[in-house]
Amino acid sequence: MGRADQVTKVKGMFVHPSQVEKVDGDPSRDLRARLLVERPRNKDVMTLEVELKASAPEGFIPAVEQTVKEVMKLRGSVRILNPGTLPAGHKTIEDVRKWD
Repeated sequence: MGRADQVTKVKGMFVHPSQVEKVDGDPSRDLRARLLVERPRNKDVMTLEVELKASAPEGFIPAVEQTVKEVMKLRGSVRILNPGTLPAGHKTIEDVRKWD
């Protein structure tokens, strides 16, 4: 049946929605976020997709990538999305890996 919650295992570590919320929890950033987990070439890859209401300040992506590393204890990339891209009520963690 699978899991009922959004907790997912990436590179042997559990990632919780609360960790994603900690990354986007800085009110000065004014962003919405979703963690996308993919598996290209049999390797887990995390991408934090963020929607900003204003343009990204200089150094934003490296700062958020560092926060991801500190909070989740895993390395991940950051992708900036246009406002309105993430649907209302989106999942905090979207695991799209295929296990063939």
